[in-house]
Amino acid sequence: MFVEGAWSHLPFPRWAVLAVGMAAAAAWSVLLLSLHRRSTRTTRRFRLLGEVAAEVNRAVLLNEDEDKIFSTILDYAFRILDQANHGSVLTFNEEGYLVVAASRGFAQEYTRAFRIRFEDSWQFRQTQGNLTDALIVTPRTIAETDIRPDGWSWEHRTVISTPLFIGGRLYGLLNVDSHRRRSFGKEDLELLRWFRGQIEVCLLARDLYRTALADSRMDGLTKFLSRVTFDERVQSVVEHSQRYGTVFTLGMFDVDKLKTINDRFGHVAGDRVLVAVADAIRAAARKSDVLGRYGGDEFVALFHNTDAASMADRTNRVLAGLRAAPPVHEGQALPASFSFGFADFPADGGTFQDLVAAADKRLYGRKADSQNA
Repeated sequence: MFVEGAWSHLPFPRWAVLAVGMAAAAAWSVLLLSLHRRSTRTTRRFRLLGEVAAEVNRAVLLNEDEDKIFSTILDYAFRILDQANHGSVLTFNEEGYLVVAASRGFAQEYTRAFRIRFEDSWQFRQTQGNLTDALIVTPRTIAETDIRPDGWSWEHRTVISTPLFIGGRLYGLLNVDSHRRRSFGKEDLELLRWFRGQIEVCLLARDLYRTALADSRMDGLTKFLSRVTFDERVQSVVEHSQRYGTVFTLGMFDVDKLKTINDRFGHVAGDRVLVAVADAIRAAARKSDVLGRYGGDEFVALFHNTDAASMADRTNRVLAGLRAAPPVHEGQALPASFSFGFADFPADGGTFQDLVAAADKRLYGRKADSQNA
């Protein structure tokens, strides 16, 4: 502590002490301001995460357009990681390559042509194939690979990335990039980990919902459409055909003597006969045709661009094949067979109900003929 007259004994001028003190005060003020700004930025970012959770959940669960879903996810990633300049969501295509599902900052020509094996990605190389968590891709990893669009200098970017898993299966990658070196740090990794968790929960919920919805529209035993779903699908085909003058054939199928098979061999054997008949009907159909289970032992199908006579010939062939190679239960060949009837639109009826009635009449006429034979 200075006493009176101490200033005169200092080995340097008084103004120098004042300058050092003022500089120290200024530096402290800058530090406090920096800490305040960082604290404010952190608070804002974590507050934003709360908003993001609800918005991402809504976007993922309520949207059928996957491109829009991933674009929304990328938009929120940019809001959370506000130093980002470029970014992408990569998902696997049917051939097993990673392709661009959504992007920001890249030319469309590049994103459309982009595809890469996961084994060649930065993330795979940096983790030796053990990619389980968010990571900052190192400059060395970037330099050792040649994943870059024309005219772009990847060496001067920072890349932060996270895998996206659904039910333990790698679904894709979320990548966010910056022009500047060391743009992302530990706090950004924590934010991306949290964001990834939100995305994965939403995608898993959406996947489970879609699976449950698909199951509700499909017969679990035969994998044919349920009656309600079939009726809805056919009604739209009827309306289309009425408008544009196209033709189709409606087929009704009834398993022969299913109750007798159940009583004699048991319901497990009856189910095997149902599956065998369904497979025979499927063999007579094309991929564009619509197949449904109409009741316990009844099936229905809509066949495009054909007629009743052609379908009868085709069905007789698959029926002969079924009888020649019947399903087996506990070493016993089961008497699998079915009756059928077809009706043409519009020759046999202009509505779905009219066609069902016409096909049913022919089916039971055929069944009566076989019983009297």
